[in-house]
Amino acid sequence: MNDEIRKYLDAQIKQHFAQRLEECFKDACAKSPILQALQSDIFYPNIPEADHSPSDDQPLMQLNNQKIFKQWGINHTGITDTANYGKHTRIDLKNFNNEQNAEGGFGLLYMLNNRLVIKDSNNQPINLTGQGSIGTSGWVRIPIGQTNLTVQWGTGGGRNGTTISFPVAFEDTPACFLTLERGSGARSIWVVQGSRNRSNFRMGTDASSTNFNWLAIGR
Repeated sequence: MNDEIRKYLDAQIKQHFAQRLEECFKDACAKSPILQALQSDIFYPNIPEADHSPSDDQPLMQLNNQKIFKQWGINHTGITDTANYGKHTRIDLKNFNNEQNAEGGFGLLYMLNNRLVIKDSNNQPINLTGQGSIGTSGWVRIPIGQTNLTVQWGTGGGRNGTTISFPVAFEDTPACFLTLERGSGARSIWVVQGSRNRSNFRMGTDASSTNFNWLAIGR
């Protein structure tokens, strides 16, 4: 028998035994829950069974423990890491394509169409990023806890009693207000008492007409 024939027969024998070994293993897996568990992430919630001796179910109990440890280790510190026990290493959120509701008096954190959404226990959204428009006249709204800080500014001009509208309405009447004169010449400029509201104010001046800058701060 030459070397070429020997090599060919050796390869055929190895292939045959490999196929038979695989068939035997599949057959054993079909009959053995332990081998099934080793081959998958199956968890056996009824182990140990009531009519079994714990020693009989010990292999499956050990596999269950291994799967618990594996699940715990996803985005958490290890279960044996007593210094950081229970802490997250990161948080991965499922991305939903429909609105979710906070329930049971708890807040809610989730992803909606690739956007982070946070809701309070009343199912009201909490903004984490500011909003606004920057320009000669503009506004910025910054979330702070359950409320917002809103700052608005602009330029105005006209006669005594001219109404100046805010770029956007405040949630409440602005708590702080400041006017500054623009241009040359001495002028007195003020906010007409009682004229402030969520949407506008009226300016007062001792001049026939004047220009000014204004700043309002509120919610």
